[in-house]
Amino acid sequence: MRLAGLIRSKRLRLPVLVNGQVDKCYIAGMAFFLAVVLGLSAVCLKIYNQLSNSQLVPMTSILISGSRHYVNDSDLQRALQQVRHSGNFFTLDVNKVQKALLALPWVKTVSVRKQWPNKLRLYLQEYQPVAFWNNAALLNPQGTIFDAPTDRLDKPLVHLYGPDDCAAEVLEAYKQMQEMLKTLQIGITSVTLDARHSWSLTLTNGIEVRIGQRDRIKRLQRFISLYNQLHPEKMAYADLRYSNGLAIGWKQQQDSTAK
Repeated sequence: MRLAGLIRSKRLRLPVLVNGQVDKCYIAGMAFFLAVVLGLSAVCLKIYNQLSNSQLVPMTSILISGSRHYVNDSDLQRALQQVRHSGNFFTLDVNKVQKALLALPWVKTVSVRKQWPNKLRLYLQEYQPVAFWNNAALLNPQGTIFDAPTDRLDKPLVHLYGPDDCAAEVLEAYKQMQEMLKTLQIGITSVTLDARHSWSLTLTNGIEVRIGQRDRIKRLQRFISLYNQLHPEKMAYADLRYSNGLAIGWKQQQDSTAK
């Protein structure tokens, strides 16, 4: 009985017939209801149009924080011009602004927020390049590969080569071997890890050092200890892939083996 009563209570109220005609009070009520709905819709539309007007609370100032070395003002301006309704405080979508800025090649992270009444605050973090990768991309200090135009680089970078999934390993090996070679006051211009996981590097004086797959640190240390005895000014390459010695290739195409 309770269920039946509940069902009956949920039925829609139908127009009541009075002397065979529809109740005028019902018609008047429905007309008033529709008028209210239409009126509210018109008001909402008017408010939306006003808020969408770029002349109402316009965005007139952009505050940028974070160190910038590779991203210039022109880059930011072009990115912001791609965002629709970017001139109004109410209609500006900060998520779209963030997406447009992240599309810039040198931008690593960015946070965007609006500040009443007319300011847009940006905090940018750029990629910091430390090496070229496979002559096609760049590496950041964490060994992450990223693509960016290199015409804005203002310092020489080491060239690293290897499988993409070994980028961080190659970068770490470079840092380690570079530190070891400081005793000779020599730098590294390139490091290669080939498909067989064999290491080789080129020094700033042009000497190629072939290290091999195993005992990378031990073999390089042996080379460093013998370096000043090997007439490095005449050396073309040093092959360290020996258990107890190394092979030297001379610039005059004369090969000899030191054991």
